Amino acid sequence: MKKFIIFIFIGLLVSFLAEQVLDKAMKSDEDTQYIEKILSEDSKLKTDYGVIQSYSIVSKGRYSGSPSLPAHNHYKIRIQTKNNSQVIFLNIFKDESGKLLKYEYED
Repeated sequence: MKKFIIFIFIGLLVSFLAEQVLDKAMKSDEDTQYIEKILSEDSKLKTDYGVIQSYSIVSKGRYSGSPSLPAHNHYKIRIQTKNNSQVIFLNIFKDESGKLLKYEYED
């Protein structure tokens, strides 16, 4: 029984540390800057949702690519406007050097 509890404790510790490392890797400073720039400057986004007062990243991930769709980071973002709150999905496409190529968003 002692070994089982130690095994569970070590497993939880490893999963916690792995989550921290992966979280930091996925939420790069570049992506945060791109998200802030997109949310503040995109005129179509402002037309669709209004002026965004605040946002929070709900989830994030990395799509490694396929022949029909290149690799990209994807985010689920909750935006708060003057009148309501909405969740949007944002895909950020970057080149090998990390520069923003394009982005797409949808409800």
